[in-house]
Amino acid sequence: MKFEVWAMALTVRRNALRSEQIYHKPKRYSMFSLGNMFKNSLVQIDDLYRNIVSKLPTIARLEYCKSLIHRTNEDLSCTKCRKKRRKLKKLLKVARKELKKLSSIF
Repeated sequence: MKFEVWAMALTVRRNALRSEQIYHKPKRYSMFSLGNMFKNSLVQIDDLYRNIVSKLPTIARLEYCKSLIHRTNEDLSCTKCRKKRRKLKKLLKVARKELKKLSSIF
């Protein structure tokens, strides 16, 4: 019964949105969502960095960036998928930029 009500509500909502030409696919959330491809800082891309690491002292942030760069390079060498490689390259670029910024402060 609950599933039928949910399915009917979803159908009604989709039809209403389609009639208004505003239909969007449901967003899937992950660390590497597509919206992150256009963001330019580690705080915007990495939730862990934004919520926890950014509040730590500069030395800890430097170490995190170094570790992230190392882990991302390892993942990049193992990944064959073009989409994943593109996202990893973006993460690597942003992490290097953050490391450079932190190194100039410290």
